[in-house]
Amino acid sequence: MKKNILQHTKLLVAFLAVFSMSSCEKTYFEDINNDPNNPTAVPPKVLLPTIQASLAYAQGGDMARYTSLFTQQITGNARQFAVYNNLNFTESDFDNLWRLNLYAGPLMDNYTLIKLCKDNNYIHYGAVAKIMMAYSLMLTTDVFGDIPYSQAFQGTANISPAYDRQEALYSEVSRLINEGIAEISASDASGVEVHGEDLMFGGDYDLWTRFAHSLEARHAIHLTKRNGNAAAATEALSHSAEGFTSNDDDAQLVFGDVETSANPWYQFDGQRGDISYAGYLIDTLMPALNDPRSSLYSDGSGGPGAFYNSINSPVIFMSYAELKFIEAEAYLYLNDDASAQLALTEAVLANMSKLGVTDTGLVNPFLRDHCTLSGTSADKLNTIMSQKYIALYQSPEAWTDWRRTGIPALSVPTDAAINEIPRRFLYPQSEAENNSASLNAAISAQGGADLTDRVWWDN
Repeated sequence: MKKNILQHTKLLVAFLAVFSMSSCEKTYFEDINNDPNNPTAVPPKVLLPTIQASLAYAQGGDMARYTSLFTQQITGNARQFAVYNNLNFTESDFDNLWRLNLYAGPLMDNYTLIKLCKDNNYIHYGAVAKIMMAYSLMLTTDVFGDIPYSQAFQGTANISPAYDRQEALYSEVSRLINEGIAEISASDASGVEVHGEDLMFGGDYDLWTRFAHSLEARHAIHLTKRNGNAAAATEALSHSAEGFTSNDDDAQLVFGDVETSANPWYQFDGQRGDISYAGYLIDTLMPALNDPRSSLYSDGSGGPGAFYNSINSPVIFMSYAELKFIEAEAYLYLNDDASAQLALTEAVLANMSKLGVTDTGLVNPFLRDHCTLSGTSADKLNTIMSQKYIALYQSPEAWTDWRRTGIPALSVPTDAAINEIPRRFLYPQSEAENNSASLNAAISAQGGADLTDRVWWDN
């Protein structure tokens, strides 16, 4: 049964009380990360919400702000973000995200949880941990490319881990997902089960299975350039059939109603305020379409809209709407226009419903005028991906889609420091200082790692 979010508010507050903005502060329970040889120091029911909350802060913090800026869903208008808006980044700008909010956060804690579950034969808890690791790993490699993984998380036993190639990491993501799917339905005699400490699904294993299949569909569609459109589409559809079935299934973390458990975008706006909720999406695309969601994205004066930037707004890891967009794209590649049209309509309706846009007098004309597939295959893909770009507001996945498809057709800002929109994050300065040999080998293996160089699946 889908968990009641309100039942977990106190738990969420407890785990987030020591958070400040992810771009400025370290994540909590850092002592766990400094003792990888003692994974039993913290029980699974403490580690899991720690992973989920820190992942939400990592994704909803610098990662989402940078990628939303690249895709021109937002605009940097003051101080640090005015510089970023001109695509002027340095390696140090990515240090906190990499070092504190990914490696010392959900990645390290996931590793610890998986090892703890393996050592104690906690099969169901381990399955959930593997699905969470798959999500975290794919999120990280999608923005950075090759990253340390197989030799990482060893503490002083290996302070210079080698970088794994993204192709191998993508295979590892698929392995983790499919092992998680198999193990979550297997017999578990340990008596250690996931319950209310799970801030995403409240211990509902059916929803974890649907999330895993939905994530594997995302994984497959990412590989259109590598595996070809038809093969990627077939694989995506094989998993989407077992994925999310409604908005109630969405994988997300809903934040609390007090400042110590506030949504990271809300915290950033209150403490910094150097982002304008304007740009290609809000100033150009949505007005041209007369999109009824516009007021939920921006207040019309450059301020944030209510749905995404309120104190208790969710950070959405993956939604039912996104899965239906994946289906629409996949069916189009397989020349099934009727199924593509149905999936597209369901995707837009799901997103509007989630945002509270239910007035048929607004929704139906929008669907008729802007969500009808017609023209060439390129025209139809443009319709699907443009609508997905709108629906995935503030999600790093919108940047991944742009890199895969080139949709929407974005222009480089006039005063940009580079002549292309970025296609990857820079490796952080801390890696150059502490793991230079491995970093240099990884850069060489990839043929470069500047902002405009492409990750493996983008070639």
